[in-house]
Amino acid sequence: YTAARERAAAGTRPLDARRWSMQSRFSMRLKALCDVTLKRAPVMVFLSLLCLGAVCGPVSAQWDWRFETVDSEGDVGKHSSIALDMHGYPHISYYDGTNGDLKYARRDADGWHLVTVDSQGDVGRYTSLALDADGHPHISYYDVTNADLKYASLDATGWHIEGLDADGDVGSFSSLAVDSQGQPHISYVDVTNLALKYAHLTDTGWLIEVADSLGDGGNDIRFPTSIALDADDLPHVTYAGYYWKPCQYCYGYIVYYARKQRSTNWTSERIVTAWRRGPVLSALALDRSSDPHIVVSISGIRSGSTYFYRPDDGDWQSERAGRSGYISNLVLDGEGQPHYASAGYPGVLLYSSRVDSEWRVENLAEHASYASLSLGGIEPHIS
Repeated sequence: YTAARERAAAGTRPLDARRWSMQSRFSMRLKALCDVTLKRAPVMVFLSLLCLGAVCGPVSAQWDWRFETVDSEGDVGKHSSIALDMHGYPHISYYDGTNGDLKYARRDADGWHLVTVDSQGDVGRYTSLALDADGHPHISYYDVTNADLKYASLDATGWHIEGLDADGDVGSFSSLAVDSQGQPHISYVDVTNLALKYAHLTDTGWLIEVADSLGDGGNDIRFPTSIALDADDLPHVTYAGYYWKPCQYCYGYIVYYARKQRSTNWTSERIVTAWRRGPVLSALALDRSSDPHIVVSISGIRSGSTYFYRPDDGDWQSERAGRSGYISNLVLDGEGQPHYASAGYPGVLLYSSRVDSEWRVENLAEHASYASLSLGGIEPHIS
């Protein structure tokens, strides 16, 4: 394991992985996980894959996970979001719970570089990060002190921080995507008005609108949103609503899928209803044809999550997926196969992927509460 890490740092693969038996690999991996868990210093952990052979194969090949500590100064790492740049280096936004700050980490050939982006009040929860074509980070996040949505971006002149929406308690559970012109699109929750909101930077400034209002009929939005942009840079969003009525057992959770048409109109539809179960989390990705793929995790159903997809605007298809847990995003690889990381019950970090028609789940670590995934080619990276 140590030799693998040293060779990985030097940019080379193990020379003879066949000498490592399955038992020795498992023992070394277990010891590394125990060290991370017992020392408690590495609060935020970055995970990546190493190839164990002379040639990297498909996702179904034998992999070994490499763990790195990114930041251990205080209670850090919650609400993380990860993206890889054009060189394959990771960028991570996350919340510093000790100081109530938004932090950002990036890696290059010289190692990790950390910076506090925003420290004005208690800020930095529910971060969502995306990179534009130039590799510049864009981050949406929640300002707890003022209950506002905030946005930070970095360019050649430095960091720029904006308060986007201050109309009530807004900005929690945000999700951000960058379009082909480098402009950010953000979905988020309006707790005051029980609504899904959408913010988009245009050439004339920020456009903010209500994408869906669930305030009537005993509904409201309580869980993370997930946004993706289609080939025309139009937004698609999944989100979950809490449904209740003043009667015994009249409660449940509903997962919705909304999309914006070429006009200003939004359309939404129900994907699944979970009566007397919950909470519910969902994550969305679009394939090359802009068809939606959604993974839904329902608390209380420990056997797994459900994966939905709709080819060619036809009927929704579904199948049992990996384990349930806290899911922040869904990623499709070059073959259109889905991957996601989750913090499962009870706090186990899980990596789920589909190879052909078979779902595979890897149990990676303990004491996980949040997980974000990005793919570097076929190799997953998790913060």
